[in-house]
Amino acid sequence: MPETAKKRRTANPVYLGGLEGKLDGVAWTLLWLGLLLALVVLFINPIGFVASVGIVINAILIWVVLRALAEIIRLLKHQAGLPYGGRVTSPNERVDGNWECTACGGKLYDPSICDHCGREIVGTEEVGE
Repeated sequence: MPETAKKRRTANPVYLGGLEGKLDGVAWTLLWLGLLLALVVLFINPIGFVASVGIVINAILIWVVLRALAEIIRLLKHQAGLPYGGRVTSPNERVDGNWECTACGGKLYDPSICDHCGREIVGTEEVGE
């Protein structure tokens, strides 16, 4: 019979800053500046509606690109096990922590067996149990 272990959720602290945080800040700043500029152009020259729409579309596109770059940095840092600023977005669920093997402390990629020590994972142990 193979040796068994339980999986345990590790607590992830929140980190602020890093390049991904700066990209998020720049993205939001440029989005608001673009919207403000579009309103100014529209207020100064009501005929400039097309220019205002173009400014808004450009601001939104720049916002999406910069947010995507920040997300890529977060994902790469998350995959490497490094601390990162902000949260990795998720469409359906919130990830509170990573699963680790209670026997060796290795990160679990397969919910049924530990890749590091080879033990079968048979249960769950929450932090603080």
